Amino acid sequence: MTTARERNIHEILKTAVEEGDMNSVDICLRQNADINLILWGAESLLMRAIRCRRENVAIRLINEGSDLMFRNHSKHSALTYSNYYGLGVVHNAIERRLTNKQFIELTDHN
Repeated sequence: MTTARERNIHEILKTAVEEGDMNSVDICLRQNADINLILWGAESLLMRAIRCRRENVAIRLINEGSDLMFRNHSKHSALTYSNYYGLGVVHNAIERRLTNKQFIELTDHN
């Protein structure tokens, strides 16, 4: 169960991700924001960054340990999003972080 403080930090982080505001992203991360928390919809913060075409934010979230295996209700992953939205740099960063088994699992279901 999340506290009101955690939800508030997460909402600030979500907005920062959407706007590409790296300063606010950094502040939220220093406040121990959970980058893998899904409070709204079915999209991770990494997926949101990709959809908003915020490459730098997406790379930061990957480096901070975003769950690369998360799939939304349509079974799409951040790897799928990065391919769909044409963010090759992000796609490559995700591929580098995945084990061969994880990569196969994600690509077999996409």
